[in-house]
Amino acid sequence: MAESMVNPNVVHFSGENPFLRLKQTMSGPDSTVCALWRAHYSPAGPGHALFVKSDATDGDILILTDNEVLLRWVQQIEALLRPEFGNTKLPYLEASFSRDGDTRTTYCETATAPAAAVELRWSGLAGGFLISLEPGNDIAGDWGVSSFMLPAGSAELIVNGRKAVGAAFPEPMAGKDSSTAALAFAENWYRAP
Repeated sequence: MAESMVNPNVVHFSGENPFLRLKQTMSGPDSTVCALWRAHYSPAGPGHALFVKSDATDGDILILTDNEVLLRWVQQIEALLRPEFGNTKLPYLEASFSRDGDTRTTYCETATAPAAAVELRWSGLAGGFLISLEPGNDIAGDWGVSSFMLPAGSAELIVNGRKAVGAAFPEPMAGKDSSTAALAFAENWYRAP
């Protein structure tokens, strides 16, 4: 009997989840943590949610979105990955989102609100690989996730013209050479039926 080509799980999110973590030294703590969610498909419809905590925000959490329902839905996953972003009582700013560049050289995401302008930049992109975790894993619990990861050799965050200190560093992911900053494209989050 032929093996089914259809994953039996129920997909709840399909889109992108580029992230970056900057540090001042390879073994030091994160000085910047950012996660951007771009939903092409979700229970809350399409849209964006950006989470930022950095020296460029004076250590405060900054959240920007163009779809509050998506933001609050995504926070259930953020609570697993980056718990400080999972608090649904955190305030947010309405923003518009754009991207520029390409995945061969430098890729940039921008979020703009009346009181905030945030730019994330990934460079030195190479060595992409596919990750896949089935539901019931140690990282995301009853969520499964698959994603194309494209690690960055360097990354930057700029908030209202203020550049975050620190850099991206090599960091293995699932046994593959990766980075603390990567583009996560073709990302799908799913659960058992």
